[in-house]
Amino acid sequence: MEVVFGRKAVPMHPEDQKIVETAKELCRQLNFYKINPQTISWRERVGVRRVPTEYFMIFRGGPFAGSIQLSKAAMGRLTPEEWKPLIASGLIYFKNLNREYLKTFLTTLIPYYLVVFPFVLFLTGNYLSGPSLPITVARYTIFASILIGSILVFFRMLVLWKRLFFKADLQASALVGKESLLLSLKKIASIDQSNHRSRKGFVRPSVDERINHLTNSTPQDQP
Repeated sequence: MEVVFGRKAVPMHPEDQKIVETAKELCRQLNFYKINPQTISWRERVGVRRVPTEYFMIFRGGPFAGSIQLSKAAMGRLTPEEWKPLIASGLIYFKNLNREYLKTFLTTLIPYYLVVFPFVLFLTGNYLSGPSLPITVARYTIFASILIGSILVFFRMLVLWKRLFFKADLQASALVGKESLLLSLKKIASIDQSNHRSRKGFVRPSVDERINHLTNSTPQDQP
């Protein structure tokens, strides 16, 4: 397979080609047809930020549609077969993401605006009926209640992102085997010990967290 940049066709490295074919096969197994893997791009940074060794990104549309992006630090360090469990987890993560976003958004905002927000409007209306509360203050109160609802959604999203990595690992282990995924994660963790993150990640779990979570999981934990 050749990748076309401008007018020039650049042949893909055989191992990159195998990774792309593996990703395509996983998409078929997962019934994930919104993404069509075509190329591999090995990234060192995204903007000014150095990407983690376990970095995985794939684009559905736009100029990078079908591009699988992996960490350059891991380039040539894993075989295509060892990439398979990691790509399976990454694809499952992105497949689950939009549905979970919508679910989190609705289960946060709907209860808030059905219960808390009407209560705020009721109290504000009562105060406005008297001389004690200027209209400006009432407007600020309503604005603050809307802002609080948005902040609640934001923090729930932060928790969701991390939980989705763990969920994707569990689903990927059911597809390709728990031991295979653990071996790939451990190999990723061993690539750059100086950059190895044993501490807990706030939004994105560290490799160690993923390994520990998967190691301690049981068949009953499968989503």
